[in-house]
Amino acid sequence: MSVIITTRSCNAAYYAMARRRFFQTLDVKRCTQYNDWQDAFHYLRNEILFSFEEGYEYLINIDEDCFITHKDRFLEVFKDFVYSGCTHAGLQDTRENIPHRFNNHKVHNPFLNFFDLKKCAEIIKDVQPDENAIEIYNPIFETLHDNGKPYNFPKPQTLEDGITTKGEFYVHTWYSRDKSHTERIVNIYNQYCS
Repeated sequence: MSVIITTRSCNAAYYAMARRRFFQTLDVKRCTQYNDWQDAFHYLRNEILFSFEEGYEYLINIDEDCFITHKDRFLEVFKDFVYSGCTHAGLQDTRENIPHRFNNHKVHNPFLNFFDLKKCAEIIKDVQPDENAIEIYNPIFETLHDNGKPYNFPKPQTLEDGITTKGEFYVHTWYSRDKSHTERIVNIYNQYCS
């Protein structure tokens, strides 16, 4: 099984922290050309299509401020996703899962996702961004939901800071582009990943 991990990254320090939590046997790609939130659509679409063209079977997308806390559980969930036959996996981007998010149940937030590239590349190849959507990446996930089979991560906890999302095998700290959150992000990493 060929797997690549991709990360949309604009902070070398956060990326280095996240990279230490990756599986060292997998190919990784740091994407630095997608620096703004509006670039999320093109990052996801391009990396799914490019990775498929390069011969990979699966893509793991992970934000630079999302840190793997339990590698064994991560692998269990990834293998379950692979054997399930689903097209894509992630956490639904809803207020029920993430209190500060107001998206819809068809959309997985792109802080941590799994994609079956053969299935996903075919489904999204003609998808275009929607400037009027809640998030610019919504058309990708809505198209995958409507034409594929989603695998939803279990409901996470929100940590005491009221921001950080803690799942079974990850913590996502949010707001990596806002320098006022640096100390909080580093503290969360040290608490859960040291």
